[in-house]
Amino acid sequence: MLKTLVKLQLKLALLPAKIAWKVVQKVTGLGAEEPRTSSTYQAPPSTPRPPSDPSPSPFDLQVDPQKVIDRLKDGEEGFMLIDVRQPAEVANGMIVGARHIPTQDLPRRIEELDDKEQEIFVYCASGVRSLDAAMFLREKGFGNTLSLAGGIAHWQADGGEVVVPD
Repeated sequence: MLKTLVKLQLKLALLPAKIAWKVVQKVTGLGAEEPRTSSTYQAPPSTPRPPSDPSPSPFDLQVDPQKVIDRLKDGEEGFMLIDVRQPAEVANGMIVGARHIPTQDLPRRIEELDDKEQEIFVYCASGVRSLDAAMFLREKGFGNTLSLAGGIAHWQADGGEVVVPD
């Protein structure tokens, strides 16, 4: 029984690595060889996503903050920035001109976003919550929604301006 428990713990510990390997295979097409994690494990063959599959990869939903910074410097308008962080996080600063709609409020405040064709850039602290928010908005018909890769931290590292709200 102790041996079974140890094996189970080992399998659980290796599970994130196996999942990550599958994601890498799907996204990059690399990894024709199966991971060598166990002699008894047989991973299913990696099948590429068909072109007709409407679900985008998370990498398709992200934009490099530098591209948005450059567009702002060029005086470009017509896109919206949405900050999905919590109020306590926003108190430390937010991108100039961004609208604050915390992630949990997005479903009930979606009517504030009246133009489904408008380009929307969603951001959070590191890019995880904003990726979820971008997927949610796309599901609701806002097809031009992207998540700011790396969040506000990446934005600031690229020289983007941040102001403390009143």
